[in-house]
Amino acid sequence: MREVGKALVMTHDYSRAIKYYETQILQDARLLDLRTDLAELYKKLKAFDEARRVLNDALKYLKGMGDGLEVKVRNVKYLMLYAECQLEEDMMLPDWKFKENTVARQALIEARALQSAIIEACRESSADQLDDERLLAAEISYRLGKYDEERIGDANSAIEAYMDCLKKSQEHKDAMVSLARLHQTIGNNDECSSYCQRLLKIDPSNEQATFMFANLMLVNNKHEDAIRTYSQLLDKDPDNFNTLSQLIELLRRAGRIKQVAGFLEKAEANC
Repeated sequence: MREVGKALVMTHDYSRAIKYYETQILQDARLLDLRTDLAELYKKLKAFDEARRVLNDALKYLKGMGDGLEVKVRNVKYLMLYAECQLEEDMMLPDWKFKENTVARQALIEARALQSAIIEACRESSADQLDDERLLAAEISYRLGKYDEERIGDANSAIEAYMDCLKKSQEHKDAMVSLARLHQTIGNNDECSSYCQRLLKIDPSNEQATFMFANLMLVNNKHEDAIRTYSQLLDKDPDNFNTLSQLIELLRRAGRIKQVAGFLEKAEANC
């Protein structure tokens, strides 16, 4: 059954796919995979009210399904989808930053609590599943950190969530970038440097970490090192104007303004 709906989605026949999913679910409420697919399709189409309706119905249905591991796993999936719908709908507005959405945050908090219970259950019954569940727990904590950083501007709470993410997944790159950025913003340059170096060990070409590291070189008056690092970044991404503006200012200070022309030409050609 699931393959039929997915085939319709792949051919962009969304109206027929929705009709198919809705009809099948109406006939058999136990088709939880189809509920997931339908909610994801509505979310993809920006039909957030419909997606939330499907997810609310699914969550209500699960309440009568007991407290087993599979039920918890389904609940986490639906709660994360629900939070995504809430936040993505907000982001369609130009002023979404620092706009609270307590419903989304609560859904993520509930998902995190359930995921912790899932991990404990997997220790005893499904060791093979444990690593995947830890990765999901890390992702939930990361999303809570993003919420606290972008929606309420609480750097300390965001840092705590990002650190919790790294406890569960030591190589979560986005969490390391976020921690480095937050520490740089609040002036903790040593912490910023530590996370940048940690990230560059596992991802030497990470541009965000490299850019922040170059900024730290400036703070420490290592201008030549910073110029070299910015130049390397522009070799990969010539029209990154944030990096370009930093490099132009550095070259100007160093009395090497003639070198700017070459970088500008590359940026223009890349555009």
